[in-house]
Amino acid sequence: MMTVQKTKKVAFRKLMMSTLLGLSLSTTACSKSATFSLMSDQNNFQQNASETNGKIDVLFVIDNSGSMASSQQKLAESMSHFIELFTAKGFDYRIAVTTTDTWRTKYTTDQSNAKFKDGGPVNGRSFVYMITPQTPRVNEVFMQNILQGTGGNGDERAFESMERTLTHSSNADFDFPRADAFMSVIVVSDEEDFSNNTGSMHEDYNFAGLYSVDYYINFLDTFTGATPDTRSSRYNVNSISIKDQACLSSIGGNAQKIARRYVELAQKTNGISGSICEDFGETLASISSKIVELITQFYLDREPVESTLQVFVNGVTVPKLASGDPQPWNGFLYHPETNSVTFHGNAVPPQGATISVKFDPKTIK
Repeated sequence: MMTVQKTKKVAFRKLMMSTLLGLSLSTTACSKSATFSLMSDQNNFQQNASETNGKIDVLFVIDNSGSMASSQQKLAESMSHFIELFTAKGFDYRIAVTTTDTWRTKYTTDQSNAKFKDGGPVNGRSFVYMITPQTPRVNEVFMQNILQGTGGNGDERAFESMERTLTHSSNADFDFPRADAFMSVIVVSDEEDFSNNTGSMHEDYNFAGLYSVDYYINFLDTFTGATPDTRSSRYNVNSISIKDQACLSSIGGNAQKIARRYVELAQKTNGISGSICEDFGETLASISSKIVELITQFYLDREPVESTLQVFVNGVTVPKLASGDPQPWNGFLYHPETNSVTFHGNAVPPQGATISVKFDPKTIK
């Protein structure tokens, strides 16, 4: 009899320990706290974030060569389409500008061109090197900074100019990009990038000294502290350029080129590739939406039964979308390849929101 009682006590203690362990299991994902609870016949997963990453640092790389006057003007006039979503959600943004001929400071004693641009020859200087939500007359300042004129060098090396600007000592005091911000680079050009290891023009994809697209991905990974797995939460590169022969033909195509390398870099960094022949406002709105999508991406630490996913922002249910739904999207998407959820349209969480994700896990830990 005593043996039976001891056996029952031991079994009961084991059951209690197992239950307590199940109730206290916790883990973290992307700095967002997560708790898994095992209660009777129900499995719940809840992932809460006290705040979304609302810091966004944007570098515009503007082609300032002879054929870019109209494109610069279209870009300047479309500013509101770019920052509208950032403003509505209360994100903390910083916007800086450089040009596609900044690379030349590598080969000259005059280093002044490496500094962020605070205006240009079209509308004069704004004396504002970094545009923020607190910038007075923000649209006017953006227009001044973007309109860099057409007197720049015809060897338009956007990639090398990006690298030169981000690493140059003249910009060190601007704290750009911030260590905890998402960085987005936006190249606007009607040419192709042929960044190379010489001071001479080599518009040749087979030139031995041409820096590869992967070279710049490695640079950006190192510069932002990203890895292939975390890249999408640290930075992306976008472009507005000539994407096809139809666009090239429509603008004359005398000196311009289809920008294969711009498109490739955007594709490899979760960026947007827009056409210089299309509506700049729509493209900039797509770029800002993509940025917000990436900074509000939440990674789950358990694989869910997808049909059971429920997402709440500040306690309000967010509708689930399908990848084929027509845009604009207003809801969340589940991405099985990364086991994460992203937010779109009006469903993007505002700064400081609490996000909860509940689902039945496919397996028990």
